[in-house]
Amino acid sequence: MQEGFLDDTVSVHVGDREVLRREKVRTRLQTGYADSYEIEVPDGPVEVRVEVPSQRLASTFAVDVSGAAYLGVSIVAGTIRLRSSREPFGYV
Repeated sequence: MQEGFLDDTVSVHVGDREVLRREKVRTRLQTGYADSYEIEVPDGPVEVRVEVPSQRLASTFAVDVSGAAYLGVSIVAGTIRLRSSREPFGYV
């Protein structure tokens, strides 16, 4: 979790299974970091759904997680944005 969270409830689904639910997720303004989680999923393409009911937001993304994949979730201009990377995100 990265930018745009302010004491939010966040749930993440992979396929039809909820794999994560967190409350009071808040972005640290100095770093753009809110929280991180490690979730094991099968290699290949998966459907990831991110819900932030405290901001009335939900989005579904098709993501290829072959090998190690890192996903960054932000809330920007009232929408959920997802970034994927093969390398961990850096925070100072």
